[in-house]
Amino acid sequence: MQPLGLPIRSVAWCMVLCLSFIQAACTQDPQSSLESPAVTAISSASTNDATLPNPRTDTNDLTDLLVANQTPPAFSLFIGETNDDGLQEEISICEFNKICVTTLDTRDKRVYQHSAWHNVELIAVQDTDGEPGLEIVVLAHTHEGLLACVCVVHDKTTSIAFYRGLGWSSVDGTTLANTDAIDGDEVLVQVKTEEGTLRCLCLIRDRDRTVREYADQSWATIQIKEVVDTDGALGKEVIFESRDANDQLICVCILRDRENELTTYSDSRWRMGEIHLFADTDGQPGLEIVVAFRNGTGSGITIIHDVSQTSKTYLFEEEHTIQQVRNYDRFSGDEICVLLPSREKFVLITDREEVEEAIDSCGDIGKSGGRA
Repeated sequence: MQPLGLPIRSVAWCMVLCLSFIQAACTQDPQSSLESPAVTAISSASTNDATLPNPRTDTNDLTDLLVANQTPPAFSLFIGETNDDGLQEEISICEFNKICVTTLDTRDKRVYQHSAWHNVELIAVQDTDGEPGLEIVVLAHTHEGLLACVCVVHDKTTSIAFYRGLGWSSVDGTTLANTDAIDGDEVLVQVKTEEGTLRCLCLIRDRDRTVREYADQSWATIQIKEVVDTDGALGKEVIFESRDANDQLICVCILRDRENELTTYSDSRWRMGEIHLFADTDGQPGLEIVVAFRNGTGSGITIIHDVSQTSKTYLFEEEHTIQQVRNYDRFSGDEICVLLPSREKFVLITDREEVEEAIDSCGDIGKSGGRA
């Protein structure tokens, strides 16, 4: 089954983003399977830059501006070129809830603030819009401790882009990566509701001021494992695990931002499993996803070939540990060497040929004879 392409509909908005869900059906099959998400709706919303009335506020008198019961944020300091003047800036939190940008050579200072910011956290200083000058990514919270915004400060234009959707109460995890092979990194945030439940994995594209939400009712938690090329096509994929309330693995999810697709792989045997590593096991473009799992009858390894949207599972009658992943036979693609501790046995998986065989050790390629 092929993944479903999702149409984009732009909705203009000011300050607060109203977003709808991508509902991804993540059912478990007895065998390894590729799932296409059932999509109910998608919208992408844009927000105008909120230009500050006075972004160059003087900050000499700190005591007059401190808020009662405010906890000092963790110290963070970034160095980067933010306003396309060829000079390096120092970016830091000042006065608890402001972002100070100081040009090192000239000592020229700009201060960014907003009335909704009770405290702020510096996340990154990276290019998010594809234009000259780095942007400053900030998490801001209200006096009540709720999320005020995921904000991006554009020092070149002395403006701030605000991103916040309905039901966004807190952010648990932030990743910046280029997911669409277009200049400017995307901002990936795991958003929770006021009750502490998962709201969505949200992708912010600051370049065009759009946001997409990815969610499913069965997802209690998600964890981004890597942003890497798995299909050999342009752009990197966002690979994440989704788990249920019992911390059992529901599916391996692959977000293809460039195509606006969400692909899920699931297997009922993976409940007590995890994405263990990424490797090129077949010599073809795109890395394979290696899922290691165990169950009541033994354990296993599933290798997901996202480029062909297929998978192959290798089962063992006991616990296993992956010892090495390297090119043993000098043909394209790495082999996986596995130890079966209870029998002190080594197994070499040549996934390119879908073969597993016993070897003397993971340090050589001497065959001990017989299959695993």
